[in-house]
Amino acid sequence: MTEDKSGRFHLERKTSGLQLHKSGERGGVRLSEHDLRRRLRQGKRLLLARACAAGPGVSVLDATAGFGLDGLTLSALGCSVTLCERHPMVYALLEDGTHRLGSAALARGDIKLLQADARDVLRGPDRYDVVYLDPMFPRRAKTALPNKRARYLADLLGWEDELLTELVTQARRCARRRVVIKRRRLDPDLGSPTFALRGRVVRFDVYQATL
Repeated sequence: MTEDKSGRFHLERKTSGLQLHKSGERGGVRLSEHDLRRRLRQGKRLLLARACAAGPGVSVLDATAGFGLDGLTLSALGCSVTLCERHPMVYALLEDGTHRLGSAALARGDIKLLQADARDVLRGPDRYDVVYLDPMFPRRAKTALPNKRARYLADLLGWEDELLTELVTQARRCARRRVVIKRRRLDPDLGSPTFALRGRVVRFDVYQATL
């Protein structure tokens, strides 16, 4: 798929990799090596790494992978990561970015890609130490998304809290240790997380797995 059904987005192959473009706007977006290297300067001090207890031997399902930055960050920290993405255009970008950054030897742990709906994967037989959910934040008045890449993904993939609540319930049955959800810093809780790690803009809610 090189164009979405609305015709607003299309994919272009550049020398630097596959890019997502939006009609009427200049330039495209993709995951770059710089994005990942900038993340990795913090290493295990990252809130993401702490929330997921990242390290060698930890298996993670990134159930809403998007471009794959969070999942590849966890892989670079030694986790064995399964990246799941349902939208065919975004999956193509995920596949391209994973191939390019894997070639740059930035990924240490094993990486597996799945083009599938997160709900189907969570209902399946496989279990993971950590299930990570990073849904696109719904649009809100007077709230700007942090960058063009996030804005494009939100336009293509937006999730509602009702669906996210369903995913959390399924994820707690799929996870052996914990479920981690990335939220806006001031978003209401979904249920009762065990604990949360807060940054300036986002927070990571951690839920104990349902044994």
